[in-house]
Amino acid sequence: MKRKEAFSIIIGTFCMAAATNTVFQPFGIVTGGFGGLGIIFDKLWGIPLWMTNVTLNVPLFIFAFRYKTRKFMLRTICSDIMLTVFLGVLPRFSFFPKDFYVNLILGAILMGIGLGLVMKERTSTGGTDLLAFLLHVVFPHMSIPMLLGMLDGTIVLFGAFIFASCHIWDHEDHRQCGRRLPGFQAGVCDQPASGTDIGTDFVPHGPRSDQAFFYGSLYRAE
Repeated sequence: MKRKEAFSIIIGTFCMAAATNTVFQPFGIVTGGFGGLGIIFDKLWGIPLWMTNVTLNVPLFIFAFRYKTRKFMLRTICSDIMLTVFLGVLPRFSFFPKDFYVNLILGAILMGIGLGLVMKERTSTGGTDLLAFLLHVVFPHMSIPMLLGMLDGTIVLFGAFIFASCHIWDHEDHRQCGRRLPGFQAGVCDQPASGTDIGTDFVPHGPRSDQAFFYGSLYRAE
């Protein structure tokens, strides 16, 4: 791996971890992928994000070595290691603790920059994009973008259910809290970043500013 490629991967994974630790997790914004599952598991059982990332990715890497090139897998493993380290060492805080929308924009920018830098080097951090590729081997009649959309969409919906339920359970006055899942806004673009096939953003929203919000980004590295 060249020095420039390594630098892009390091900065990219740092931005991704910073977006997760300073925006998505503190505000309960469930992203698609293993990062979203990590946020859900942390909410339910207090499992650290880095532990979820490692536990879920290791089996995928073992299976993927049969189908992906050695160069791609080595880069992907390095990227995932860096992301796991940054998720574990970066502190959890919010730059603007009282302004959800500013944090959402900041998180989206950081995550977009991070994904762009990583994918620019034609690699991945594992997760659902790699899982979608492996499932495509088993179900060749289904496209990888379709499988990826199903996986990440399921995670986002599961997160919406979990955080909306917790919001209802934790609220002292049940008459004032939302009793239904927030509505969804969705936008689709063909190529949100270099080396990607499909991108979808989900931003559930509700009538109250203190309801849980969720953001999912679906992508696939070549």
